[in-house]
Amino acid sequence: GDGGGRGAGGQAAAAAGEGDNGPGLQGLSREAPPADDFDDDDNEGEEEEEAAAAIGYRDNLLFGDEIITNGFHSCESDEDDRASHASSSDWTPRPRIGPYTFVQQHLMIGTDPRTILKDLLPETIPPPELDDMTLWQIVINILSEPPKRKKRKDINTIEDAVKLLQECKKIIVLTGAGVSVSCGIPDFRSRDGIYARLAVDFPDLPDPQAMFDIEYFRKDPRPFFKFAKEIYPGQFQPSLCHKFIALSDKEGKLLRNYTQNIDTLEQVAGIQRIIQCHGSFATASCLICKYKVDCEAVRGDIFNQVIYFRNCACL
Repeated sequence: GDGGGRGAGGQAAAAAGEGDNGPGLQGLSREAPPADDFDDDDNEGEEEEEAAAAIGYRDNLLFGDEIITNGFHSCESDEDDRASHASSSDWTPRPRIGPYTFVQQHLMIGTDPRTILKDLLPETIPPPELDDMTLWQIVINILSEPPKRKKRKDINTIEDAVKLLQECKKIIVLTGAGVSVSCGIPDFRSRDGIYARLAVDFPDLPDPQAMFDIEYFRKDPRPFFKFAKEIYPGQFQPSLCHKFIALSDKEGKLLRNYTQNIDTLEQVAGIQRIIQCHGSFATASCLICKYKVDCEAVRGDIFNQVIYFRNCACL
């Protein structure tokens, strides 16, 4: 299916996604509303002080081209919602000064990075053996994350959330691996998860996430096809969470469900307003001519662990 990466040499139809880069590549250049738009409370004086305490040095940091030109990249993670183009194009602010400029300024005046980290992470004590440059890199990573949205003061209990769901008609739902674990789909990161088992079966795999990398896939598609067999469509049923989202869709309350999952359980549940940010197993495509087939066409090969080949028009 077209889900996390593509292809197995020449004419192979891949069991991976419309997004060739797979989960983990981060979108960094984004537009933002003016800084004033983030302040929605009446008591500006107190609220600004609270906000400064909460987000600290981020007040002077917005993000975009400066990060890219300085070569900074966010941590790769298939659990990060910003890892897809669909969910990362419009929301991160543009920099007044970037994290690198900020750090350079403090390096010049001899600031101890631990004092900044204490403000950013007040309940965390960095290990004493970490050198200053490592600590500055941690500062950069933290400051490069979009600031957290302020909590609404009128939403504090489960009952408040239920009331919101009952009253709202344009609900956006973001889902990841957690909604499918109860369906029996193996997770990625646990001790016995997919990544751990792939590392044993394929010791030459440089990193478990490399199975989603298109270049590695061209070289050796076996790790991906082994993974594909484990979560291929048709083996699992939607969870209560999937069914709840589908009900919200049916009742006209759902604006969109953005999912990182590629298991197609959203379609099985009947969710129509769905964006699969990492693609899905619904189809498989030829690496050369992009000829697309339904997942059923390659099911037998996937389960027999045979790399699927088709005599495409491109050959």
